[in-house]
Amino acid sequence: MLRAGEIKGTISDQFRDVGQLVQQRPQVLSPFAAVLAVPGASQALAVGTVASGEMPLPSVKFNNLAPNDPIGYANTFSANKIIQQEYSGKLNYVVNTDSKLILGKSPHISLSGGADVFAAGEAKFVNGQLKYINNDSGHYKPSGATAETSATNAFSNAGFNSLNKYFEKH
Repeated sequence: MLRAGEIKGTISDQFRDVGQLVQQRPQVLSPFAAVLAVPGASQALAVGTVASGEMPLPSVKFNNLAPNDPIGYANTFSANKIIQQEYSGKLNYVVNTDSKLILGKSPHISLSGGADVFAAGEAKFVNGQLKYINNDSGHYKPSGATAETSATNAFSNAGFNSLNKYFEKH
């Protein structure tokens, strides 16, 4: 992983690179996807810094909106198992406050143990490949750029291609 400040150039340089990339590739990119297309940007986001290494990205914790609901057993799936066994289907996911991705067929509250999360939702896989990620979680209702960043970084760090796979369901 990169350490803060290892990406050369200013924030302006990084955004100029994004502008050039978007002009070269005439496809529609979300602002987040465009930033990730800049070499080194995803690693900088993963360590919680912007490209200059000076300013930390805000982390938004989403609270369990139903704290009185019982927390059941978490039936989890490892990323390696999903990839190696070419799993197909939907799974719930949470990204805990240690930025760890937890995938499973259990409710979000069970996957998180009732704790706060950076992101939560559903993920669909076909033959071990990630098809989409969303923010569909009734216990947390995560939304916004930081939920997207947390989710896509966690899936990427787990070995999945998460570029342009995230959408907000609510």
